[in-house]
Amino acid sequence: MIYLNYDSVKRLAQSSSSYSLLEDGEEVEITFTPPSSAEAASVEDQEYVRNVVRIFGTRQGDKVLVKRAVVESEDESRELTEDELEFWAESVNSY
Repeated sequence: MIYLNYDSVKRLAQSSSSYSLLEDGEEVEITFTPPSSAEAASVEDQEYVRNVVRIFGTRQGDKVLVKRAVVESEDESRELTEDELEFWAESVNSY
């Protein structure tokens, strides 16, 4: 199971245009739009298809239990594993 610090997620959503946070009662959806490798390297790449990562969870006090995560591109969607989310979750929790 992966847990996120709710306050860290909220701060990220308020301070970074790459993140958004939607809440419906205890249900939480975090949307993250990572930069392309070209953007990260400050190089123009007009053929890049932007990915969007959607993390679905349940708020439990000051934590969010991640129930599932999906990476979506223009033509496909796939579930992310806990192993794939682990490093990202660590960086979010340290924010």
